[in-house]
Parts: sequence; C-alpha cells; structure tokens
Amino acid sequence: MNLGSLFLFDTLAITISALVAIVAVIVVQYAKNYLHGDQKQGAFYIKLGALLSFTWLMLLSNNILVFIGFFFLSNYFLSQLMVHKKVWGAAKEAGGMALGYFSLGAVALLAFAGICYYSLETFTITEIVQGLGTMPKNLSILAFVSLLIAALAQCSQIPFHKWLLSSMNSPTPVSALMHAGLVNGGGFLLVRFNPLISSDTGFMTTVFFAGIISAFIASLWSFTQNTVKAKLVCSTISQMGFMIAQVGLGLFSAAISHLCMHGFFKAFHFLAAGSTLTKEYIKKVPLSLKSKIFRFAFSLVTAYFALQIFVSQSHIALEWFSSSSILLLFVFMSLAQVAYTVSLHLRSSFVFAMALFSSFAVAFLYGNMIHLFELLLKQDVQDYVYQITVWQYFALLPFVGIWTAMNFKQNLIEALPEKLQFKAYSMIHSSSLSPVEVNTVNRFDYNYKEAK
Repeated sequence: MNLGSLFLFDTLAITISALVAIVAVIVVQYAKNYLHGDQKQGAFYIKLGALLSFTWLMLLSNNILVFIGFFFLSNYFLSQLMVHKKVWGAAKEAGGMALGYFSLGAVALLAFAGICYYSLETFTITEIVQGLGTMPKNLSILAFVSLLIAALAQCSQIPFHKWLLSSMNSPTPVSALMHAGLVNGGGFLLVRFNPLISSDTGFMTTVFFAGIISAFIASLWSFTQNTVKAKLVCSTISQMGFMIAQVGLGLFSAAISHLCMHGFFKAFHFLAAGSTLTKEYIKKVPLSLKSKIFRFAFSLVTAYFALQIFVSQSHIALEWFSSSSILLLFVFMSLAQVAYTVSLHLRSSFVFAMALFSSFAVAFLYGNMIHLFELLLKQDVQDYVYQITVWQYFALLPFVGIWTAMNFKQNLIEALPEKLQFKAYSMIHSSSLSPVEVNTVNRFDYNYKEAK
C-alpha cells in the first residue's frame, strides 16, 4: 500500500491542520504558567502531545478506517485531559460522559464506512467522496443519518450537547483546545463528505434545521448564564449550530471560514476569561427607549449598506429564495449588531460615524475572509447553492425576534410581570443545566499538587 492511499494532503486537510497547529502553540504556551507547580504536568503534556498527533493524522488520513481510528484516539485523549485530576468528581463524571458521546460518534462513523464499502467497495476517502452521489437512495439515506449523528455528537449539537455542558471543570488550556479545535470536527466531517449531503435537497434541509435549532436554543441559554465559562459553552454550541446550518445551505467554504474564525476567537476568550464570574468592563451610555429605537433604526440602515460591501467582497449572490440569502440575512443582523453596540457604548460626538465605520470594516474583512477560503478550497470543495422553501424563511423568524428582543432586553423585562419573568428565566436556565455537577466549588478540592 503506497503512502498516497493512506494520507491526503489537500487544501481542506492542510487548512484545518494549520488551525490546530496555531491553536496548539497558543495553548501550550499558556499551559506552562497554568500548570506551574502541578505534579501531573508531565502526564498532561504527554496526553496533549498524543491528542495533537492523532488529530493531525486524522485530518490527513485518506483511508476511512484509519481516519476513524485516529478520530476515536484523539477524542479519547481529550476526555482524559478533561479528567486531569481524578480526585475531582465533577471532572471525572464529565470526562466519562464525553467519552460516551465520542464513542457514539465513532460507532456512527463505522456504520457510515460500512455502508460506503458495501456500495462503493472502497475504504479510500477520495474514492468514497467521488462515489457518494452515485449510491442507491436507501443506502445514501442510511449513510447520511450515520454521518449526521457523528457530526452532531462531535459538535455537541442538540440532542448530543450534554457532554460540552458538563465540561466546565476541565483545565482552561483543555477547554480552549476543546472549543477551538476538536469540537469543530463535526463541521470537517460534513464538508469532507459534502457530495453526500448535496446529493439531495432533503439532506441539505435536514442539516440546516439540525444546526439552526441548536443555534437558537443555545442562544437562549446564554442569556441566563452567570459565569464566563458557561456563557462560552453556550456560545460554542450556538456557533457550531450556525456553522452546520451553513453546510445545510450548501455554503461549504463559508462554513470552513466560520469554523476557523470561531476557533481563534474561542481560544482567545477561554484563555482570557480569568474568572468564573462575568463583569461589565465597559459601561453603556444611559439612554431612553426613544434614543435606543433611533440608534437601532440607524444601525439597520447602516447594515444595509454594509451588506452591499460584504456581497461585493465575498462574491455571494444576493438572490431571493437562494440558500445564500439566509446566510446574508444573518450577516445583515451581525453588521447591524456591530453598529448598534458601538452606538450604545461610545460617548464621543462621532458615535454614529464610528458605528458606520465599524460595520463597514467588519463587512469588508468578513467578506474577504470568506472569498479567501473559497479560493483556497475551490479544488476540493464546491459550494452547492439551491432554491429553498418558504418554510426555511419561517424558521428564521424566531431568530429575528430574539435578536430584536435581546437589544431591548431590559425594557422588555421591566414590562413583564415579575412572576412571568421568573418562570421564563427558570424554564430556559433549567434546560441548560448539565445532568452532572460541573464545577469543583470547594477551594480545598483544588489540591493541584495532588499526585494521584
């Protein structure tokens, strides 16, 4: 068997491998100080080295059985790093739960490999990718379900989200690597085998709704969290949902761009968290409801013009009932949010000029980032834009509603009866709770020199 049949050095594999390498360097440098004085730091670095090695081998594998083997081993060592201190009951339970979900994903991938071999008579990933569109309908459905389960479990999407909600007792370097690296593996799986998804619009729609439901629910959860790590966990689930929804829209290069940007963003936030309690470092300018409405309306107008910049730089066509139009709606809301946030926080007389500049700058940078990834991946990944149904637009109405409500949260809360406020908070917060204790709360339990 020659080397080419075992390893695949295409732009998709190299791009994600580079992301892992950059995040790994940052995490290792941070861990040097974080683990100073810890008697188990030697074992920590051995496990971290194994995890990174197996992750790179997985990304570069061209044999699906080898891929699955490294996929499981990288996840196994991640679960072991989560249990850095076995005497911490919360960490031990979380690591065991994570390994259970990772094992489910590996079994689903084995089923996918078996179906592909039965239909295509090959274990070579490049040959599987080329033949996925020719599989019989009944086999393609089974293969799709298996692949989707593996991806959702890896990305901690509903209903496989509990392992990530339970991971907050992990050492901070492990959390950074987890959220910035391996949790993105589900997106890599879906994009790697994208011809199967794009072979049927029903598959595309299913992936879209699987991602958008998780994104919506996790966004609601984040409003009720009162610790930095809890908010970041909900943010990761939500962002992974958006990334999977982009796969479901056929915008594979945009999904990989989102995956990489989220990786850098989340690694920075975990390593900069520093405390378990949230703090308001920047005070908002006190404004009346009338002033807020005016600034929000200005932000919507600003976002409209910024969207034109994004479209021109990303080369994503603005066409109604095209799957790309849903992505553009989310980009529009994001650009409006940038402008509105700047207008709320700045005291300068140039506040509206700064809001305009910020929104335009983000549109320019984000559009060019997506176009760059499209150019990088054009030999290996072809976007598949298709006509969507009106139901997919209806699915966005809750997002538009919750986004608008979020910007007037305080005013809406004050307008609601106190009992209704409490019930709504309790219902949302209780649904986000982990089934196991996720934090070691007794300071005496943090015996970092424990050699056990």
